[in-house]
Amino acid sequence: MANQQTIIGLDTPGCSWDPLFSAYYAQHRQEILPGEVDFWRSHCRPGDRVLEVGAGTGFIARAYAPLPRLELTLIEPEATNVAYLKRISTNPTTTLEIFPGIFQHFKQPQPFDLVVSSWDNLVMFTDDKGKDGFFSFAARSLRPGGRFVTHLSSEKWNKQVFLKLQKPKEFAVKIDDEEFQVTFLIEEAEKNLYHKMIVLRSLSRNLKKNYALPTRIDSLERTLERASAAGFVLLKRTSDISGTTHPIPMIMSLSFKSPNNQPPSPIRKYEHEQSGT
Repeated sequence: MANQQTIIGLDTPGCSWDPLFSAYYAQHRQEILPGEVDFWRSHCRPGDRVLEVGAGTGFIARAYAPLPRLELTLIEPEATNVAYLKRISTNPTTTLEIFPGIFQHFKQPQPFDLVVSSWDNLVMFTDDKGKDGFFSFAARSLRPGGRFVTHLSSEKWNKQVFLKLQKPKEFAVKIDDEEFQVTFLIEEAEKNLYHKMIVLRSLSRNLKKNYALPTRIDSLERTLERASAAGFVLLKRTSDISGTTHPIPMIMSLSFKSPNNQPPSPIRKYEHEQSGT
């Protein structure tokens, strides 16, 4: 039985998603949080040119696809994920283009009105160069006054989840009509650097795959510093978008504006809204 570990990361040399992991992720990530679709749509306006960086298997893109008069562009490097994106059906007045590569190689035809990205992309960069480059790319991709929207899990939520998942969690899933036993746990490699460990074992054939997802989580303050360095102005910070009554907020959403041809300024000089706790 194969037992080789596959590294899944955005700045790990040689890393790759294989078809099995992509199929697992697609099924797992389609479980969108209550209120999440409304959250992404609330930032979109008719006629917007929208760029999603790291579209994965399309859970954000599917929120936008039914809306009218949009120009959607998705950046996704993994071929198996691109196959899922090609299945997305859009409103007849909305166009969809997919760039099958990394964002560093993307050449934009003209600036975008809105750039979006899931927090999954931010945490999978494990070094400062990758994270800073991500924000710089988003800033360069926007027209003056354009918007950048992302979200991240709250620090309190992270601590609770990581403490809970230090012990393996096991559950069964069906992937392309095949039953798998999943073992999921989180190991702390160093401060703020974690390895999400996922083992998929087929219940019908001799197949076992091990995956490790390096994850480095910035504090909210560090995330805002990176955004400020890229020239962004914070428009709004919301402490929970899930619409749940969970006592610990799960998601912190961040909305930024690209200055109107102004030099970068520290975010702390700009007021922002905060709701929740």
